[in-house]
Amino acid sequence: MKKKMILTAILVMVIGICTFNTVNAAYEVQSEKLPIKTIINLVDDDSEEKENVVLENETFNYVLTPLTEGAPLPAGSQDGKWNISVKGDYRDYFIDSIIFIRPGIYEYKFEQIPGTNEDIQYDNMVYKLIYDVSNNDTYDSLVCKIIITDEDENYKYEDIKYTNLYNAPEIPVEPEPKDDPIPQPEQEKIDTSDINVLLYVAIFAGTAFVIARKIKNIED
Repeated sequence: MKKKMILTAILVMVIGICTFNTVNAAYEVQSEKLPIKTIINLVDDDSEEKENVVLENETFNYVLTPLTEGAPLPAGSQDGKWNISVKGDYRDYFIDSIIFIRPGIYEYKFEQIPGTNEDIQYDNMVYKLIYDVSNNDTYDSLVCKIIITDEDENYKYEDIKYTNLYNAPEIPVEPEPKDDPIPQPEQEKIDTSDINVLLYVAIFAGTAFVIARKIKNIED
C-alpha cells in the first residue's frame, strides 16, 4: 500500500511538471522593435560639429550578439548573430523583434562594426540589451520588458544612438581662369648683315672723300 502511494505521488509530480512545461511552452511573446538612430555630424576646420549630415553612399554596420546561452535571435540571423546595415540617409531602421517562449532574463550586446572610411570617426559604444520575459499576473501569457544599458550596466538609456563624426576632405580650389593676353604682332627681324654692308660702304665713301679733298688741296 505504501509503495502504491509513493508511486502515485511520483506520477502526480511528473504529470504536474510536464503540464507546467506544456502550459509555458504553449505561450509565446514577441518583443517590440528597437529603433536605431545613426547620427552623422560634420566636423569642419574649426572643430565645430554640424549635426545630421546626410551621406547617402555611406553604410554603417551593426551586430546583435546573444550573451545568454540559448537566447533566441530575430529572424534572418546567421552564425549565431543578427546583422543589419544602415544607410547614412536617416531612414528608419530597427532591431527586429524576437520571439520568446519561456520566462527568463535574456541578455544581448549591440555594437557598431567600424567601417573603412578614413574620413569617419566611428562611435564605439557597446549597448547591453536585457529582455526580461515573465508570466503575466494570471499566468496565461508572457510579457516582455526591454532594458537598454551600457556594457557594464552603469547607465540606462532611452534608445540606441550612434554618433559618427565625419571629417570632410578638403577639396582643392582651382585657380580662376585668367583672360588670354592680347596677342602682340610679331616684330620683323632686321637683317644686320645688310646694315653692316651699308656701314662699310659709308665708311669707305667717307674715307675716299677725305682723301680726295686732301689731294685736291695739295694740287691747288
